[in-house]
Amino acid sequence: MSRGRSSFGASLGAFGLAALFAWTSSASAALSTTENTTGPVGSVDDRAPAAPSNVVAEANLVDFQGEISWDLSADDFLRQSPTGSDFTSGGTFVRTNDVAGYQIWRSALGGDYELIDTVAAGELSFIDATVESGVPYTYAVTAVDGAGNASASVESELVSFGPPGKAETKLPEDVPPVVEAVTMRFDSAIDVNDDAAVDEFIAVLIQLLVDLLGIDSSRIVDISVTAGSVIVNFAITDDPDLPANEVVALLDEAVEDADVFADAGLGSLLDYEASQATSIAFGEVEANSDGSTTLSFTNGSTEDDAILIVSSSVQGVGFFAFPTKLSLANGESGSIDVTFDAAEAGNVDGTYTGILRIITNDPGKPLMVISLSASVVGGLQGPVADVSSRAINFPRTIINSFATRDLIISNKGGLDLRFTISIDADDDVFSVSDEGTFTLASGESKTVEVVFAPVEAVGHQGTITVDTDDPAHRQFRIALSGFGVPEGGPPSLRDENGNEIFGDFDGDASVTFDDFFQFADNFSLTSASSIWDPAFDLNGDEQVNFDDFFIFADNFGKEGTYATT
Repeated sequence: MSRGRSSFGASLGAFGLAALFAWTSSASAALSTTENTTGPVGSVDDRAPAAPSNVVAEANLVDFQGEISWDLSADDFLRQSPTGSDFTSGGTFVRTNDVAGYQIWRSALGGDYELIDTVAAGELSFIDATVESGVPYTYAVTAVDGAGNASASVESELVSFGPPGKAETKLPEDVPPVVEAVTMRFDSAIDVNDDAAVDEFIAVLIQLLVDLLGIDSSRIVDISVTAGSVIVNFAITDDPDLPANEVVALLDEAVEDADVFADAGLGSLLDYEASQATSIAFGEVEANSDGSTTLSFTNGSTEDDAILIVSSSVQGVGFFAFPTKLSLANGESGSIDVTFDAAEAGNVDGTYTGILRIITNDPGKPLMVISLSASVVGGLQGPVADVSSRAINFPRTIINSFATRDLIISNKGGLDLRFTISIDADDDVFSVSDEGTFTLASGESKTVEVVFAPVEAVGHQGTITVDTDDPAHRQFRIALSGFGVPEGGPPSLRDENGNEIFGDFDGDASVTFDDFFQFADNFSLTSASSIWDPAFDLNGDEQVNFDDFFIFADNFGKEGTYATT
């Protein structure tokens, strides 16, 4: 499990740099269908051909080109295909091929795959004359048919052109030291929620790493254990006597013997990835301003023809890195500027985060992951969605009549905000006046009328869902409850001995915490309140207070059967 093709590719995949194949690209759709068609003329083809096999890439350093070869798809052959369904006179046929051509894809420095060419059916090789010195490439080949359907891709091994450079990185003085971030995934049976088991697992792993790598345990920091089989993340700090990247080189060798982890009781090692990591904090950035810093790189290789390739990519609103690629000869230096632009974040106050990935062709430092952060100040207040209540409990309502409550939806932020209201309720007894989507400007509110219209003497529940485009409050869920009563009077809940039970506000024939939360929402109300519900006034004194609470407490936990009084 050294950081050759298998673990290096896995590491890139873990950080979102694995191959992304757009197999149904416009290039495949544009393939000629004059001679090579799939199926009878006029039919609809949505079946991809079989994939090619044995894709091999070799570096020709004399002519400085990549030579890619493969074995044909099993569907790459000419056959007779009918042009229609009329066979009364023998029918007519054309020669067709289920493969129209082969797409050649290339990934440089472990980045995304790009389509570089398409060759005809029957071809077995391709020459890539656009390679660069020092860059490692991976190639992939797919078979496509005349309808643009593409097979699964078949990938080559990593191939390099010329000696790689040696990356010497200079970070800004206020940037924390680089650490080696390591992820290991074990096939283990430990419960990650069992603190004692996790602590023991970590202790065994740290001691094993200390023994294998010859480092002090204090250099293993930020260790965590999460589920997903068992995933362990930790960092190895730098040290002048034994740099972190050299420790990882030792770890590369150690993980080749996966049994050493199983023998220690940690389980089988399934995956192993390592990358350099640090962070850059831009701090507070005023609206319409930016913050920036510079990363410097030098090719410190001792080989005259070694080329250092440095590639940058950034994720996160408002963050940028330029240039995206450096090509440095021996002894040459270059820099990448990293910027946070408040205007590109809409000048909305708040904290923003991003990820900068630096990939090099230096085998000792293939990947650096830099977390980015910045705070916009003095700008707009972001969208802030709010609702007036998270639960609406209706008074006991005579069947075939209705009761209403108001739900106030507000935008308390500085930008327009979109809301979408939907309702899910028993038997359609609940409804809202404004189901659907609407937009509120900064400071605006909207009152939505919620209606309860029971048709039978039972308890009802429902839910109003309010979806928003406020990143901090994507969704609100408002619980609805109400109880229908017959016109002759409300039913009473009685136990098996005929004793009346008080406090079942949700109508489920039992007094539980659901009823308590409704009681708490109505506590301290009086008959003069606009939302007065006499059902919560258990002693009939036109106010809900501690006297009612003690009655409720005496009935808590009881259950019975409803009977009309």
